[in-house]
Amino acid sequence: MLSLKIDLSELEQFQKEIQALDLTEPIWEATRSNAMQLMREIKTEMPKDTGRAAASWGRFDARYLRGKSAQLRSSRRVRRFGVRGRTSGRDQIATSEDAIWREDKSNLSVDQGTFVPYVEALNEGHSAKAPAGFIDIALARAEYRLDEFEEKILQAIIWVTGAPVSVIRPIVAELGERLHPSV
Repeated sequence: MLSLKIDLSELEQFQKEIQALDLTEPIWEATRSNAMQLMREIKTEMPKDTGRAAASWGRFDARYLRGKSAQLRSSRRVRRFGVRGRTSGRDQIATSEDAIWREDKSNLSVDQGTFVPYVEALNEGHSAKAPAGFIDIALARAEYRLDEFEEKILQAIIWVTGAPVSVIRPIVAELGERLHPSV
């Protein structure tokens, strides 16, 4: 009679040891850094007329404002609080209230975006100043950077533990699912 016994206790213990490695801080720093780079790319590539959309993407930055918006930003009131225009759409003065930037270290996430209503139209190509999908392209680059970071984590864990890729990859993939950006 042939008998086969497979003992997975060592594998289970190894998985617990890998999960016990405190990778939170380096993963958070990479996540935050990537989010900042994504924000800079989008602000740079955003078509600019008044600069409201670029100034209001992610962290509010009045340096992107142009024309009437730029003149108003020099006043102390605008710099501290922003000024709501009485008009709507692209003629409205940008404020920090338009910007979306939320960091959540416990979930390893950074949410970014804007409440400026015409940004979606800009991303769809309604401006000759930027290609259609410029936000989507920047997001794809950010996802690629995170894939590269996941691979570096994988290689570092393999190097430290000497474990095979087949054991480590599912653990790192689980981490990676939490890292990918969304706008």
